[in-house]
Amino acid sequence: RLQDQILVTGAGGIANGFDASPVNGPTIWRYNEPAANSTLQDFIPISSISKNHSVTTQTYLTAGNGLMLFFRGDRINNISSKTTPPFPVPEDVTLTYKGLLNQGNITVTAPFGAATGFLAYTNKAETNDGFNLVGNPYPSTIDWEQSGGNGSAIALTNINPTIYILNPVTKNYGTYTKGGMATGLATQYIASGQGFFVKANAPNPTLAFTEAAKASDISNPAVLGRKTALNIDFLRLSLQKDSVEQDDILITFKTGQSEDYLQQEDIEDLTGQNAAASLSSISKKEKKQLAVNALPPAENGSSIPLFLDAAADGKYSLKLTDWSANFNTQTVFLKDNFTADSVNLSQQPEYAFLISKNNAATFGSDRFVLYFKPQTTAVTVNKPVIVANPQNTNAMISVTLYPNPASTEINILVDKNSMGNFKLNIYNLKGQKISSSDYWNQHNFKHNIASLLAGVYVAELIDLNNGQFIHKLKFVKD
Repeated sequence: RLQDQILVTGAGGIANGFDASPVNGPTIWRYNEPAANSTLQDFIPISSISKNHSVTTQTYLTAGNGLMLFFRGDRINNISSKTTPPFPVPEDVTLTYKGLLNQGNITVTAPFGAATGFLAYTNKAETNDGFNLVGNPYPSTIDWEQSGGNGSAIALTNINPTIYILNPVTKNYGTYTKGGMATGLATQYIASGQGFFVKANAPNPTLAFTEAAKASDISNPAVLGRKTALNIDFLRLSLQKDSVEQDDILITFKTGQSEDYLQQEDIEDLTGQNAAASLSSISKKEKKQLAVNALPPAENGSSIPLFLDAAADGKYSLKLTDWSANFNTQTVFLKDNFTADSVNLSQQPEYAFLISKNNAATFGSDRFVLYFKPQTTAVTVNKPVIVANPQNTNAMISVTLYPNPASTEINILVDKNSMGNFKLNIYNLKGQKISSSDYWNQHNFKHNIASLLAGVYVAELIDLNNGQFIHKLKFVKD
């Protein structure tokens, strides 16, 4: 039992089999696939682990069900403080399972909303329709490449061939699709006891594990982490806060694939758990957020909108991390609708920018677009270059000006890597200086332009600490 080694709390406390705690906060959660005519889908606390728990009147978990565990720490050290704030950092605990091993064929039944032997499925156009949280029931790693239809080692009926695995560090879901298509750190191998999501696509979905699903070659760590090489044209793009906090997407190109969303081709992006950085590609017609977007071959002028979000203000970058050989002769551009910049990712694979959570125009689905042009000369990229803006001579400092056009004032948002002391010069298109203002100890400041005549102006930012030029941005005064 988990409770033999870690604290397990929940509603009703001791009466429902849980450990005592002041507020009986839940520790074990199951996933609820959206109910019909509802957008309700989320993790729901397990109501009881008592020996008197009724399997006919209360939900319960069986072999193959997944769960989310809120880990409080061991049952030895500082027990009383683990259920009251400020909570201590949990110790490492090795969980030991005792009892009969799961063997033979195991058909998974959803813990709520489905008959015995079936997973849950609704079709009411909610974002997370059909997602079920399951897990590897065997004391052995299993291989998702063994999945397929009836008779397969992992038999799927009315279920897409993709698994979603949570990365506990980035809090995003990586995806793996049979055949080798992957995002994040997900691979074909699922560890013993590891939970993952699958997506049902029609009524009466079933998932059945058999002994033949067990992986035969797991002694080499390189095998477990290995990704399959793709034999299709593709781009892989990553949104990065730093070397750890990031999220990536895959875009594939092949004759016969559709720009619209198709379950047989595209992989929906499952929302992460309050991730620091989140990135999706957007389908053309349905505007679905996708982790894998399957498209027809890229043509001159074709475009792909992106969705991005972040948990906090700060500096982020979009990076082209991998691409197929076809894109050595076709140029990939990233357009920033907020700053009006366009960057040639074939030459400069990384673009740095700022997100301000108080300004919806700095994130979401309207800021960034990928588009394509044929190359007139061959380009070889040896080292990625971080680019804040093509006009910026100091690529380590990003500057954003908004709104643009503006009528009464402009906002200047500057990367916090700078000292925060700036001179703002305003010029007309004749190069005449209209005004000059100093701003001290500020990274986000407003500048009044109400007195300016309608027209186009240039805002120049100078570092007051050393007199160096930082940035120039054009803006329109209404």
